[in-house]
Amino acid sequence: MSHRALASATIILLTAATALAGDPAQFGIVDHDEAPASKSKPEPAAAPPVAKKERGKRSAPAAARPVERARAQPSAASAETPAHSSSAAPATYGGTFGAGAIFGEPTGLTAKYWLNHSRDAIDFGLAYSVRNYLMLYADKLWHFGRLPHQLSAYFGGGAGLFLGKDTRVDLRIPVGVEWLPSRPRIGVFAELVPALRVAPSTGFDLNGGVGVRYYF
Repeated sequence: MSHRALASATIILLTAATALAGDPAQFGIVDHDEAPASKSKPEPAAAPPVAKKERGKRSAPAAARPVERARAQPSAASAETPAHSSSAAPATYGGTFGAGAIFGEPTGLTAKYWLNHSRDAIDFGLAYSVRNYLMLYADKLWHFGRLPHQLSAYFGGGAGLFLGKDTRVDLRIPVGVEWLPSRPRIGVFAELVPALRVAPSTGFDLNGGVGVRYYF
């Protein structure tokens, strides 16, 4: 064997020895006694992020339930609100129609009808005056709501027809106050009615009286 061939074989052997010493496993050489000791215990796989999102979605309705219950339950303040507030119509304490009598000038029968439990009402009546005439009248009334002690003030406008020796027509402006207790279902009122005669002649008149009505 020549020196050149011997040198080449020496280089090949050195290269193989070096590679074998660095990583014997790539040449299929494994030490079976030491292999199990080098193995590490596998770590459990982490839960996928999708599962976390699903858990978050499932817990959302539970967190929303108290809010839904709060919306469904009325507040204590609204539950304790009385049905008859200060802005309610005075007629809510009784019926929508009342009938009774008025005593004064003139004296006679009177009735009142509340319009849909609002603050508006219509009163009308048939009365007789000591000045020997019969009067038919009708007024539209506007109420200011409830005052202390279950009182309700009002004013209005209407017309009156006077039948007697002379027939005349007046324009009426009633102003008064009415007491409307919850029980009994009555209304006690007092009013003054300035009136302007418009036919057949003009002039000024003043009527008024006190009265009581029972509401059905």
